Order: sequence, then C-alpha cells, then structure tokens
Amino acid sequence: MHSRTGAGKSWMEGKSIFESHYHGSTTSGRIAYHSRRTRSQPPLYLAQMQSRISNPVSLIIFFLLISVPLFAYDLNQVRVEHFQNGLTVMVLEDHTLPLVSTQMLYRVGGRNECDGTTGVAHFVEHMAFRATKNFPKTDVVNRIYAAGGEWHGYTWIDETTYFETVPVQYVDLVLQIQADRMHNALINESEVEAERGAVLTELHSYENDPASLLNDAVLTTCFLEHPYRNNTIGWTSDVEHLQHDDIANFYHRYYNPSNAVLAIVGDIKTDEILQRVHRYFDVIPAGNSDSIPRTKEPPQIGERRINLNGPANSNYFQITYVAPAAQDSDYPIFLLLQSVLTGSSGINFIQHEDPEKAQPQTLLYGIGESIGSFICPSEQPYVFTIAGKTARDVSQTEIESSIENKIAALRNDLIPAEELERARKQLLFELVMDITNTENAAHQLAFFEGIHAFDVLQHLPELVNAVTPEAIRIVAQKYLQPHQRTIGWYLAGALPHPAALMKPSVKLNAATKPQTEEGNLISEPQIRKLKNKLPVIFQRVTHVPSGTLRILIPSDTVSSSAESVADEPVWRYTSLNWKFLEGELNQVIAAAQKSVAELKQEKPDEESDDPETRLNQTLPQLLGIVPTVGELHPAAIAIAGDFDEQQALISLENAFGKIPTARKLTPLKLQVTEKEKIVRIPGKPQSQLGYAIIAPPPSSRDSYAYRMLLYILTHDYGGRLGEELITKRGLVYYIGNNYNSDGTSAWISITTGVNPDKLNEVRKEFDRLLKDLANNPPSESELKEAKSYLIGRRLTGNQNNDELTAMALREYIDYGHVLTSAEFKTKVESVTQEQLDKIIPEFLKGVTAIVDTNP
Repeated sequence: MHSRTGAGKSWMEGKSIFESHYHGSTTSGRIAYHSRRTRSQPPLYLAQMQSRISNPVSLIIFFLLISVPLFAYDLNQVRVEHFQNGLTVMVLEDHTLPLVSTQMLYRVGGRNECDGTTGVAHFVEHMAFRATKNFPKTDVVNRIYAAGGEWHGYTWIDETTYFETVPVQYVDLVLQIQADRMHNALINESEVEAERGAVLTELHSYENDPASLLNDAVLTTCFLEHPYRNNTIGWTSDVEHLQHDDIANFYHRYYNPSNAVLAIVGDIKTDEILQRVHRYFDVIPAGNSDSIPRTKEPPQIGERRINLNGPANSNYFQITYVAPAAQDSDYPIFLLLQSVLTGSSGINFIQHEDPEKAQPQTLLYGIGESIGSFICPSEQPYVFTIAGKTARDVSQTEIESSIENKIAALRNDLIPAEELERARKQLLFELVMDITNTENAAHQLAFFEGIHAFDVLQHLPELVNAVTPEAIRIVAQKYLQPHQRTIGWYLAGALPHPAALMKPSVKLNAATKPQTEEGNLISEPQIRKLKNKLPVIFQRVTHVPSGTLRILIPSDTVSSSAESVADEPVWRYTSLNWKFLEGELNQVIAAAQKSVAELKQEKPDEESDDPETRLNQTLPQLLGIVPTVGELHPAAIAIAGDFDEQQALISLENAFGKIPTARKLTPLKLQVTEKEKIVRIPGKPQSQLGYAIIAPPPSSRDSYAYRMLLYILTHDYGGRLGEELITKRGLVYYIGNNYNSDGTSAWISITTGVNPDKLNEVRKEFDRLLKDLANNPPSESELKEAKSYLIGRRLTGNQNNDELTAMALREYIDYGHVLTSAEFKTKVESVTQEQLDKIIPEFLKGVTAIVDTNP
C-alpha cells in the first residue's frame, strides 16, 4: 500500500516507472517435521557453463577469477529449512549491528490475476497493511514505527513481499506481525472504498509520465497471452470495480505457508530463531501452493509496434525483447550482455527498479538524449528493455537503426576481450553492491528463493566469470533478432484524450572476508583534517568488500561528470558520490580529483510542467529560499567501507590537500514571502499539495521538538494525517515529509499528490488536522513513540556505506562532528511535553503551495 519516494515517475527524469512500496518503518512447543536442504554442490547449469570454456588457459583464468572475494555475505552459510506446513525459512547470521531484517515473500503477483480483476494482488497488499486480528487498526505498521524500525512492501509480477528492519530486541514483534498477516488479515468490507481511493490516487500518480504510459503499452503488445502483459497496479476500470469478495478470496487462496518464503538476516542465532519461527507459524495450515501460471507465451514471429501521442518536451522510445527467466542457463550470459550494451545496475529489484542509464564506453551510450536498459529476475521469461528519449526533430528510424546496428554487431561478431572484461568487472561490482546490509540480504534471499533461483544467486559470480565472447554472440542471436522486437514510441504532440494509465505495482559464492571481532565490524567515525583544513570523515566497515566516497560541495546548482545529488544529504549542498570495491579507492580518488577540478555552475532549473517537481520548486520560494550558488570547492569529504585509512589519507592529501576549501555558506534569513500560492497546470492527471514552515536549526534546543511534532503529524502513511487522509478516507496515497538543514537554517516540508477532483476536500481536511494540533496537542504516548522511532531509526536507517557517509556529512554540517549514539539519544530524550505544546503555534504559521491540474 505504500510507495517509495518519487515512485511513478520516469527514470529518464531520475524517477521510477515501476511500482514498489517503501515505508520508512517464550513458550515451548512441538517442532514440526521439516527437511533441510544443503547447497554445497553447484547446479547443473554451472557445469554446462564451464563446459563452454574452450581451452585450458581459459579454465585457469576462470578459476583465478572466481577465487576473488566478491560478497559481504557468504551465501553458503544460509540455512534453508522447510517446515511441515510448507513454509520455507532462510536464516543468515550477521552480527555487525544489533538489528534484524525479515522478509516474507508470497509467490503471488500480477501473474495470478484474471481479466476484470487486475490489480487485486496489489489491492490485497494494501489491505494487509491495515489491520490483523491481533494488530488492530494500523498496528502492523505503527508498532514498527514505534520500535524505530523500517517497513516495506511491494507487489510485482511474481511476488508480493512484506519486510521490516528493527532493533534485534523486537524480532518477536515482527515475526508475530508476519504470522498474523499470513493467517489473520482483516479484509474488512467497510474499509475497501477508502483503500480504493488510495490505490487509485497511487495509480493516477503515474499518469503524468510518458515513459510509464509507453511501458504499459509496449508490454501489452509484447505479451499476447501470458499474464506478464498486465499492469501490476491494475487497469483503472478493474481497480474501480474490484469487489470485497475478489480481494478476500485472493488473500485466502494465496497467503499461506506453502506459498511463502521467510528470510531472516541479522544479529540472531540460527537454531534459536528457527524455534521462534516454529512457535508462531506451525499452527497455520499449509494451504495451496499452485501459483505458477500455466499459460506460456508463444514465440514472437514478427516485429510489433505501437505509437502513442501526448504532451511532452521530447519523444520517448522503448524497444523490448523477451528475455530468459532467472533459472535459465542463459540468464547470467544475458546479464553480461546487458552490461556490454549499457552497463548493469545489478539484480536487486528494490534498488534498481528502473532502466540503467547507459554508461560511457558501453555500446549504446550517446544514442538519443538519454538511453538505458532494464532486465528483472523472473520466474518465467520476462523482458529485456532498451528505453530512452530523444529530441522531437530526431528521426525515429535514426534511433532504431543506431540501436539495431550495435546489437547486430553482437550477433555477428565476437566482442573484443577488453570490452567484455570491462563489462564483466562492472557487473561483478554491481553484484557486490546488491547486498550490503541485512535488508538487502533478506530481500535477495527471499526474492530468488521465491522464483526458485536461489542456486543462481549463490553461484552467479562463477557463472558470470565463465561467460565467453562466443556465449555472448549465441545469446544475442537467440534473443535479440529484429523480428523479436516490440517497438513503442510516445511522440510529443496533442493529447487525443486523457489515457487510463495503469502502472506496475511496482561475490557472491566466493570466500567471505574474515571478520573482526563481533561488534567491531563498523567502527566509530573519525575526523581528520588535510593540510588545507579540509575535513575528512573516515568510517571503517570491514564486513563489506566495498566503499563509498562522498564529497560535499556548497552549491545546489552544480554540473558534474560524477554521480551527483543536489540538496541530499544536506540542504543547499551537492553531494558527489563514488562507489568502489576493496583495493580501488586510489582510482576513485583520482577520478574524484578530476571531477572536482571540472565542476561548473549551472543555471537553476526552469519552472517545470511536472506537478510534483513544480511543487518542490514553489514551496521553498514561499519561504524566501533561492537556489544556492556557492563555491565549487569541497566543504567536507566522507569515506565509509573497507579501506586502509592511512593510505586513503595520503591519497586524499595528494589529491585535495592543496586546493582551496569552501567557506561556510552565508546563512539564509528565512521569512514568509507569500502565505499561499496556487500554480495551475491544467490537463495533468494528478494535483499536488504542500505545506512548509520555518524550523529552528539543529543547534537549537527546539530542533528535535519540531521533528517529533512532524512525526506525530505525519510519517509516510502514519501519523494523524496518514490515519485520516489515507487509512480512513483514502483521499491520498502517500504523504512525504522532510526536515531540511544547512547547519544554520532549517525548514520543514509536507507534500502529497491528490486526484484533481479531491483537491478541495483534501485541502480542507489538511487544514483541519493542522489546526487540531492546538486543540488536541500531542499525548504522552505519541511523544514516547516519536522518541522511540527517532532513536531506533538512526540504527536501522544507517547500515550501508551510502547511508553512513550521508549521515556523517549531515551531522558534521549540523553539529561540527558526528554524534555518538549516546549524544543523539540524549538530544531526543531531552524533549519535553511542554516543548511540544509551546511550539505548536509556530508550527501552524506555515505556507501552502498547490499545483492545481483541474481543467
């Protein structure tokens, strides 16, 4: 029922086009008989792949390659148990931090829906986050929030998943929630209409995006018979007419132990956690496990095309081929083929649900304004997609011919060894980045077991390293022929009629690096200064053979050759980001030195015709905030990962120790310039509503009081706003919120998308709930929950290198150092009930921005 920030927008605008849901949140008993599966032998297709190696020299190279440590987690250590009632349980111990992640995956998704009831799997997922027998109202998520945890869920073509990360002392809580959701979800008929409103609002959020429209149209053209053709979130008319019985019957048919995989990763003991799982799940009957579609898509024997027209600044294209399923021996080869064409983004669906933008030195790089590719692990053959956009005056034939010529070269000729090795290295790098924390690991275990491909996941580095140029050519010939294409174009122009868009609801097996003593796998951050006084924050993370380098630039109007993000993780700054494998830090520092030297200021973005983007442009303007044009010099550097600190300091000194360092940003004097502003962009399918207030900076005693009041008012799908506008009324789908700080100034934003016909109603309810804070101030229990959430979330939300470097830089800018856990807890615990009551009047002095898309 819940979507990650920005879901529903095109990858070509840095947004998502695939539906996924992110929310960010003893007694003895008889142990039932179960079987234990061992994973010591490679699957048959590994032997088949190895047999393709044609000479002894290649064989030697192959085994040298696979001896390199590639993964933070040794997947051979995963314990896989099959309970008597059919439940598959996977356990992997990770004692890095005192937390645990669980993922419950059901082998049911869009593939199991019939005409007239598309979207029912996704609708069930929404309802399953509402209430269960033992967790009434929305306790299935609110109890996770209160524990300082994070919860997620998504519906996709093959699966529906629910997962949580919490401090380890709450592991019984999440197991109880997962068991109750499996057997006791309350699919109340009285709540269906409210949830339908939330689902339709989510669905409409995708309609502003041409790439989403095009993707739906191409998939329905590519698949003639297999249910993979359907939009996972459902077609609008189906969602509008789903009945309570459709939803309840679907839940009772597919939510059962024999159709489920539970993965648990974290600071637990395997035997002990299995006993707990037995305690909560053994009482649940096995149920039905037949969820794999019988329909097989017939071979495509001719090119298919579809053209759309609509308002846009560019033309969009998508070329789709049927691709092998994850268990197919061609799958690892196809992954490497993708890396050759555009580069790879790995195989973790929740991290990489959008097409990977083509990288320099790949075959398709430079075609059109932007281009990328996408392939998703699947139970049955799904798709490989090449998609992008181009200027309106560029010939369609030119784009299609440019792509086909590159692919034809792979079909006809052997790829040069140098190109193949570059692509192989990039793919193996992404496989490392796929699993960098407990949440990633739990997801990947359950996901691949769910599609019966865990063996593939375990042995994927070996399989990738075994791929030869000849194998690439054979697979290209097999899957990427011109007659196997489905080509779609979305041409910028007049919109014939508002379309009813439907959006999808949504190394590895090598030796693990020796661990240090438990509890010391993530060190405390250390701050060093280069000779020019540039601060560098080091944090060693030794259980992952990779790292992240971030450089903070005091300007949010920066043009860089590196991966860069404005206003994240620090408002008014741009973060330049690099990831690296163990031993590669010097190369990354050299690349960073070059990128910093080439930084350029760019003009602030023009006013956007995308409603969500326009809202985010308008809100800060009402507080007198303008784009920051600062110095193009580093303000701070952070590195987290597996690296030699002394060598890193020497390399950073050589690269950055003699350049100017950035001065502190000039503090902004925030003030309300306009109390309310309405922007009209008629014809777009979804409007936007936002509220912003000036907040105290982190140094203020009231800073955390404002953050707690924000949490009480709204946190993703919870809080007072979420309970009323989402859970009870179904008026909106998601409510975003943020505390923005540059260390000296701060402001808070609350934003949501809303269907145009509901805009006035949502506005009135929003205003009413805000004003109700004065008449109904936060209770003691609400304050206690807010404190628990903030303290727990600092642990569960900062596990991997990206998260750790972001937190380090954010706190360094805010406080001049990185807070210890004890310091953070002291700040949070010091907030009093009286403080909250005192700041409510200031909290209500905010500004409102509306993007009205009504005709």
